[in-house]
Amino acid sequence: MGVLKNLRKEIGANPIILITALVLDVLVLGVFIWSKAGSDPLVVIVALALMVLIFFGERFFLGKKRTVEEE
Repeated sequence: MGVLKNLRKEIGANPIILITALVLDVLVLGVFIWSKAGSDPLVVIVALALMVLIFFGERFFLGKKRTVEEE
């Protein structure tokens, strides 16, 4: 998404190709999650829990880093 939003003009990227790639990624990952949730929902639940944990861990870390740099 960063290339589409920030670097598209600098590198001359075709927005149609970028959007198509993003849509196909979402589609394939959606089908994979749907398939995995049907056969083994515990894997999906653990993956979601770990993603949330990592998200808040990074947010906490980067928040502390910003306050240290501002001092």
